[in-house]
Amino acid sequence: MQSTFESLVIKTVHEKIESCLIPLLYHASSKAGTQVDLQDIFQRFTFDNISSIALGFDPNSLPNKFTNESQQIIDKFLHECISSRLLDEEKEKSMFNNNKNDESNFDMLNALVKENDEMKQVDHKFLRDTAINLLVAGRDTISATLSWFFWLVSTYPLVETKILKEIQENFITTKEENWVTSSGVEVIKNNLSKLVYLHGAICEALRLFPPMPFEHKCAVKSDILLIERCSC
Repeated sequence: MQSTFESLVIKTVHEKIESCLIPLLYHASSKAGTQVDLQDIFQRFTFDNISSIALGFDPNSLPNKFTNESQQIIDKFLHECISSRLLDEEKEKSMFNNNKNDESNFDMLNALVKENDEMKQVDHKFLRDTAINLLVAGRDTISATLSWFFWLVSTYPLVETKILKEIQENFITTKEENWVTSSGVEVIKNNLSKLVYLHGAICEALRLFPPMPFEHKCAVKSDILLIERCSC
């Protein structure tokens, strides 16, 4: 499951960067004096990604504008996605489909539907609430982090140079190649761990500007935890 999820994330983000994010930023940079709101772009970018990962549907909000009836649209959208997944699950059963481990149709909503079905408890409200949590968690936190990260990198040219050098050394084999479009999903997946400096820069951005509030928890008074010993 973890390997399938990692492949899904890399494939989804890779395709969105190549088809939408880079063309949009390139178009904006080609016009002198053009200003763009990076945070708004990243929010749309991450919303499309998390929708594809969690629900298996790309709303393509990056090149478009949001409307005012967002709550009603989201509710209708989730209802259609959940109903569609439940219908697909029923078709699989009736056709005795043996391709249950097919990774090409994997998304988080599909996994939730299958898990609920195995427990014989398909709760529409639970699926909807979980999907909403995934959308919110995957959109605002990542877009805020990306915005702060690129702002910090833009203020430290030396850091930018080191990041680009690290990417070039691990992904680009010739001067003509574009590492985003030329590298396959498996190549990116296998080489991401080599981007040590980039990982450190992202962690530093998270340390300086955490996208989520810290919730420190502590016991009100001393207590004793009763832990059952495992007999295995």
